[in-house]
Amino acid sequence: MKKIVIFLISLLCSATIYAQKMNVLGDILASADSLAIFFYQHTDGSYQYDTVPVTQGRFTWEADIPEYQKILTTFLPSRKFLDFISENSTIYLTGRANALEVDIYGSGAEKEATLFGLEMQDLTLNIIQKWNAYSTASKTQQSAIKKEIDELNTKKSEQTAAYIREHPDSGMAANLVYQMARTEDYNTVFPLFSALSETTRKSTTGKLIAEKLEKTRKYALQASIFNFSQKDPDGNIISYEDFRGKYLLVDFWASWCAPCRAENPNILKVYNTYKDKGFEVVGISLDTDAIKWVKAIKEDHLPWPQLSDLKGYQNEIAVYYDIYAIPYSLLVSPEGKIIAKGLRGEALNKKLSELFD
Repeated sequence: MKKIVIFLISLLCSATIYAQKMNVLGDILASADSLAIFFYQHTDGSYQYDTVPVTQGRFTWEADIPEYQKILTTFLPSRKFLDFISENSTIYLTGRANALEVDIYGSGAEKEATLFGLEMQDLTLNIIQKWNAYSTASKTQQSAIKKEIDELNTKKSEQTAAYIREHPDSGMAANLVYQMARTEDYNTVFPLFSALSETTRKSTTGKLIAEKLEKTRKYALQASIFNFSQKDPDGNIISYEDFRGKYLLVDFWASWCAPCRAENPNILKVYNTYKDKGFEVVGISLDTDAIKWVKAIKEDHLPWPQLSDLKGYQNEIAVYYDIYAIPYSLLVSPEGKIIAKGLRGEALNKKLSELFD
């Protein structure tokens, strides 16, 4: 059970607005008496779970919920989970426990989330259909389909931003900003965070957003790259200043990262294409084992400088930029400005072609 709790913490971090007490009443069809388990964030900020007996399909759960948040629940012995949004009210769960077909009533916040999902439903389904078509299309068709997908995603982002601006006091809006802060550029998210009410910005979720923005501000588009320095495999210290005046791809990777290793041939290809036109690459490894790191460099035939402090995920450059998922990259202009992030595969090829061809 402890492993499940740890796994679910990231899902529970989705939102929080205003202190409240909540009652949940359940009337579910179950094959036998069982247990209902609720995972949530307690008023002291810790994550925990409550276990409630289900007798003849009925149960009652009461909890002090710090603020608006997503509650996860399951009915043993099932390992399937459903979620609902907490609210200072009585919430009713009815349906079939075994199949986890449960209806949720009484939560205005849950209704708001459902309505927002319905507003986005057509766009979301359209994007899924386009990706399905992309997987079987020719290369020429894929280019056109990808353009359509990008346009749909832009439209989805615009509708989400409009919703946030129209609902500055909404926990749902804060949740949306929080999710965006984890994936979007600082310059996109900060104006939306500023559009939230002061009370919402001071909430637990608001504080999480502010913390995340403080980190992403460092690698926002057009932000200046900081003058990092680390040792190469031979012990030589190499810094950003050694690359100033060139377009530089800062590539975060590791010998143990399969997607990173799979991307290396593509980086090698573009490196050989543009290295004589003012393009350079520097690898920042999240390895802890020097032997495995050097072995991977040789196996993948990587000719560009490679740096690491062999601290794994605590690599000082990665920590500074809050990079915890690899492969990841920053593309830096000759003037030292970050001009693109997370480029891989065709996206990297396209960007470099725009710059050099």
